[in-house]
Amino acid sequence: MTGRPLVVLQSFPDPRPTTNPYIVMLAEAIRRQPGVRLRTFSWRNALLTRYDVFHVHWPEILLEGRTPLRALVRQLLTGVLLLRIALLRTPVVRTVHNLELPDGLGRRQRFLLARLDRLTSLRIVLNEHTPVPTESEAVT
Repeated sequence: MTGRPLVVLQSFPDPRPTTNPYIVMLAEAIRRQPGVRLRTFSWRNALLTRYDVFHVHWPEILLEGRTPLRALVRQLLTGVLLLRIALLRTPVVRTVHNLELPDGLGRRQRFLLARLDRLTSLRIVLNEHTPVPTESEAVT
């Protein structure tokens, strides 16, 4: 590949020793790809830097906060992120881990997750038995 690298923004921050091993392996695999640059998640990276693809895992994590105020701020930031993705037509790739939304989500959280789902261009499933919406493209 020539020219500038394809920049993939992940929905997770820099891996730590306690990070899920799947995330660590994924980050390492992306970093090994020629012509691809991995950018890990921060709100600054998500809202202010250039990237070509947004790859999301467990999207509900974007909406959570330790306090109700922090959760509200993160939900507002997620709304801005989704607007940016839509306006710039940034492809969204989602790894599908859970078939159902987590319990206890409010209407605002469900709305934001549904909007992200509509913006998703490609779903990565971990096995061939994972159902995806019929109109969705998916790879195993």
